[in-house]
Amino acid sequence: MKKLFTAGLMAAALLAGGAMSLHLSGYNIAEAQQAQQSSKTIVDAAKDRGEIGEKFNGQLEAVTPLSANVEAAMDDINIRRKTLYVKLAKEKNESLLDVGKVAAVNQFRDAKPGHYLLGEDGVWKQK
Repeated sequence: MKKLFTAGLMAAALLAGGAMSLHLSGYNIAEAQQAQQSSKTIVDAAKDRGEIGEKFNGQLEAVTPLSANVEAAMDDINIRRKTLYVKLAKEKNESLLDVGKVAAVNQFRDAKPGHYLLGEDGVWKQK
């Protein structure tokens, strides 16, 4: 069940981040994806500097004090992640925390050496 759930989570993440150019009710998906990519670029750089880390619940968290634009980018990604996790939790009849933990396993696995990871014990560790 967990393997199937993880595959579904990864597929949904790919769909959420895939490239498309659609207009829905005046809302430009391409612009939203560009903003998402900008946030990802900012957060990836902050992770490389040790300012942001991955948390056990699938969210990002500040390791050090953040500038306003880095904090805004982190918040943007956390909102997008939570929206996806809520959707998946409802579809799979799982708790939001369980969905986040499955995502965190993948995020921890994919983290670069030197990136920070926050376990359930509340202790930051570098990969």
